[in-house]
Amino acid sequence: MKMKGILATTHLDAHGTRLAKEALEDMAAQINSNSVPGVGSEHDILIPPQGKVISARVVRMNDGEYALEGEQEIISPSRLSRVILPTGDIGYIDRY
Repeated sequence: MKMKGILATTHLDAHGTRLAKEALEDMAAQINSNSVPGVGSEHDILIPPQGKVISARVVRMNDGEYALEGEQEIISPSRLSRVILPTGDIGYIDRY
């Protein structure tokens, strides 16, 4: 299943920092090259990827800020098995 979403923006984040538009452009260039970043959950490396980002572009948002918009290919839910992670959280792994 393919879906589009916002991967990052130039808005001030929860840590009080912001990405420059140029950083978003660099990310888009990397994604659109030979790199295939995985789609994860909250930057937690203990949770296996749920898909991959297949393309990206920088777009101007209505409020004047910029966003990295990405097209993601998500693993079909029918291929996923539910597991309990060491933290007690629920995760999903690809059965194939």
